[in-house]
Amino acid sequence: QAVGRIPIDLANALAEVDLLSFSAHKFHGPKGIGGLFMRDGVAINALISGEQEKGLRGGTSNVPGAAGLAVAARLAALGLSEMAKVAQLRDQLEARLLALRPTGSACRAGATAPSHVLTAMGVSLDDARATLRFSLSVKTTQDEVDRTITAIEPLLRSTQ
Repeated sequence: QAVGRIPIDLANALAEVDLLSFSAHKFHGPKGIGGLFMRDGVAINALISGEQEKGLRGGTSNVPGAAGLAVAARLAALGLSEMAKVAQLRDQLEARLLALRPTGSACRAGATAPSHVLTAMGVSLDDARATLRFSLSVKTTQDEVDRTITAIEPLLRSTQ
């Protein structure tokens, strides 16, 4: 998930890692396409065999998706200089949400199941049920952060 958010020097990165995968939709590219960089000498087995990519996959190449991925990657690279703004908005959103944090337990009867990912990481059930997830990007605006707080504030206040 780092692609498009932090600079990645692939020439050096591939000296340190065996495989680097990414999904285009994480940096505003088309859904359903991604990429895999493999360090020379690394071998992988095909899950579904075919004649594409040296026998690693079957099917017709998604040329429009690949072109969209390439454009999105280029635009993401140009937007890396704006990631400081994204970090500032993220920090502001987090601080404002924490200021609204209820003091009691957020668990209520009929609450939905907590994220299995969070519980697998050892997060308590109460904390997992009270977790909010937001994704910000270079396209996120101050107005969107403000509107998010305005929309969530009554919900958080009602749990106090």
